[in-house]
Amino acid sequence: MRIMMLICYRSLIVCICLISTLLSMQYCHANVSSSPAPQGLQPLAFRKVAIMGSNGKYISGGRDIHGNTAFSANRTSATEQEVFELALLGEGDSTIHRIALKASNGRYLGVREGFAGSIALGMSDTLGAAEVFELKGAGKYTLRTAKGLYLSIEEFGTYRLFPKELPKDEAASTLEQFVLMIPEGKILPATSLTVTAEDIKKAQILAAQATLNNDAPYLSVLERAVVDELNIVRTKPQEYAKRLQEYRRYFKGKLFQFPGRIPLKTKEGVKAMDDAIRALATTPQLVPLQSSLGLSKAARVHVDDSGAKGLIGHIGSDRSTPSERAKRFGQRSRGIMGENCSYGPDNARDIVMQLLIDDGMLGREHRKNILNPAYNLVGVAFGSHKTFRVMCVQVLAAEFKEKS
Repeated sequence: MRIMMLICYRSLIVCICLISTLLSMQYCHANVSSSPAPQGLQPLAFRKVAIMGSNGKYISGGRDIHGNTAFSANRTSATEQEVFELALLGEGDSTIHRIALKASNGRYLGVREGFAGSIALGMSDTLGAAEVFELKGAGKYTLRTAKGLYLSIEEFGTYRLFPKELPKDEAASTLEQFVLMIPEGKILPATSLTVTAEDIKKAQILAAQATLNNDAPYLSVLERAVVDELNIVRTKPQEYAKRLQEYRRYFKGKLFQFPGRIPLKTKEGVKAMDDAIRALATTPQLVPLQSSLGLSKAARVHVDDSGAKGLIGHIGSDRSTPSERAKRFGQRSRGIMGENCSYGPDNARDIVMQLLIDDGMLGREHRKNILNPAYNLVGVAFGSHKTFRVMCVQVLAAEFKEKS
């Protein structure tokens, strides 16, 4: 029996720091939940864009002084924080398109009802109706929600992006108009908003991969997102390496200084990230993982046990190991089994990226688990943790026979 016991107490402090800051490289962590994506919201194509307001400044994501999601329009150049993936959701004409905006942290921008009926911008791991906009115009565009709210900028000390309701007889002003730029600083050609045959072909491939996990009602939205993120790493390792590469510039020695975040002193500095980039760059395309009910139950047992008691690591309060917990719900017929645990991240990308970088971890065992071609199945559970707020457990196996 081969069980990967991945977390050691000696490296725990480093892991926790990474979890709380470095892998909060997501700068927008609004606690919003998304309704399931209605039929027809599967993106057909993505275009990288930077969005410029009428003040000539780029839209960027972050948090206000209260820790709430906030979007400003004050940057004169487009860094990663100002780059969005514009998702084309369906057919439009030359001036109207259904789109969604995904930030570099992998979360979708949306307009939602907040406290006491207020309306605010937020971020969601999943694409639902609240994340869909009608993009209208030519050269200069408006972004309107299904409920008729426009994205607008206005100066409140600094320029902020917010949802705005216009009177029925009032047309959108320049404050509601935006220019779409490519990250290099040129205007996005209007033809880029057209879905091509190649786009449709790629979308069909992604949809086929997604069906591996759609028939998993036992997983929450976030847990399914973790499976999907793991499969992006496994099926597109070189692309994921480029994603990590974009974060290297925020290291100064062992200090990680991401814009708008508290500087973090890491154990290895950029070395761990470079190791991950090299590993991904030389990893062949792997088969996507299929979700497993039995393995997810085993992961759930560990989350509920460890979370309630504030435990860390892979040994349960009853001294059970990952394989012993898995045996309660099925049988490993052959091959290896492993377990990854994260503490702190509350979204799929942070969870997976933390395990890939593996700062301060001898042997990079978390990363090896994710990139192990022998694994075919994964169980995921996410829940609260007494000490570190939340935790996520992934149990991986080559083969596993569920109990009837």
